[in-house]
Amino acid sequence: MDGGAFTVALDQKELDGDGVAAEVVFPDADAVDSRTAAPFGVGLSLSGDQDPELGMAGARAHDRWLADFVSEHPERHCYVALLPVTGEADRVVAEIHRAKESGLGALMIPAMWVDKAPYHDRRYDPVWAAAAECAMPVLTHSGAVPRHEYGDHLGIYVSEVTWWPGRPLSFLLWSGVFERHPGLRLVLTEQGSGWIPGVLDMLDYCHARLVAAARSGGTAETAESKFGAGLAEAMGKGPSEVWRDNCFVGASFMRPHEAALRDRIGLDKIMWGGDYPHDEGTHPYSREGLRTAYAGLPRDEIAAMVGGNAARVYGFDLERLETIAARGAPR
Repeated sequence: MDGGAFTVALDQKELDGDGVAAEVVFPDADAVDSRTAAPFGVGLSLSGDQDPELGMAGARAHDRWLADFVSEHPERHCYVALLPVTGEADRVVAEIHRAKESGLGALMIPAMWVDKAPYHDRRYDPVWAAAAECAMPVLTHSGAVPRHEYGDHLGIYVSEVTWWPGRPLSFLLWSGVFERHPGLRLVLTEQGSGWIPGVLDMLDYCHARLVAAARSGGTAETAESKFGAGLAEAMGKGPSEVWRDNCFVGASFMRPHEAALRDRIGLDKIMWGGDYPHDEGTHPYSREGLRTAYAGLPRDEIAAMVGGNAARVYGFDLERLETIAARGAPR
């Protein structure tokens, strides 16, 4: 386990050594066995199967600790607050405002809601409204999965663990959340990025069929008419338009084949990540990882993916980071 996840001075040293000027910090230093999880196991395994009272208590304790951690070098960190959104809406909204006032910059929601209301439910509207008002991106992150379904089959787990945190995109998109809350930003993290173009193509296709059925006055015999009445209208914009205006991807240790899809994903959507301090991340070889992923690409495109986009989404001040970057960030 890497002590930089808990000690500010060591964290700064290791960032400098790896050529990283600033970072977005997620709860949990280790998502694999959760021995270092936030109180009551609400870190990266945050899910709707936890007791709402314990979940909120653990999140508040963790967020208070983060507020202390961030206070030492606020220009280098954006801290992600835990947000158990399946609890009582007024308490969740209050926690968003408290996290904002404490200096935290983003909100992580459960990728799975288990037996709680899914994210197309209107009970969450006050939460989305508060996140948009506070200009705090809402994030999902891989970690929570139905482990009982996988048993000891690690291969099945690994092949599906990144599917769950991408699932909320469909629920939020189809239910018109972004139409009602246009200032809401959704960031999908630690789930790869190569899948995005294909999924957007599929969503656009489904949306186009619903729109066509609505405009033609479809009959009761068409699936679009039976199951999609009013759905496309409630969404407002189409899936790719919502992605363009409201969504981003935290592309952990991006690979060359994913970088080749950058125009289809959206060059302004991609935020490279090193996944420090996890063993599967690029630390302490992030320079080599960047060369592998982005070899031969235009300088301005690389600059956007490794810093500019994240600065815009999370509010980093690039001018304040120039001196830090000059100490050893990749050229």
